[in-house]
Amino acid sequence: MSPFRVRRLSSAETGVAIPALADILLDVVDGGASVGFMAPLGREKAEGYWRRVAEGVAQNKRALLIAEDAATGEALGTAQVQGLSGAALAGLSTANIGELSTNDLHGLNGLVPGAFQRRQE
Repeated sequence: MSPFRVRRLSSAETGVAIPALADILLDVVDGGASVGFMAPLGREKAEGYWRRVAEGVAQNKRALLIAEDAATGEALGTAQVQGLSGAALAGLSTANIGELSTNDLHGLNGLVPGAFQRRQE
């Protein structure tokens, strides 16, 4: 697996990334993961979900982390930090991670454990 980076998306970046985020969700659901959706999941519904997440990011109700291929910038996986106030999202060193999603190939090749290790550092 090539090197990857994990970063927090801004509200504007989340809106721009909706098609790539939908691709990850579609892959996860098609792969049989239980993430609140059942296959077959259409692109419109997947993008609608990410638009709602983007609203939460804009309102500072959640933070969206994305894992990207360090060389290409391809979106490989996501995680959401949720259930905290805006001030808590900005200042706490611990939080609840929810809605973790990676496509099958990258999740199986170490993205998930690597992402959590990097977020702890």
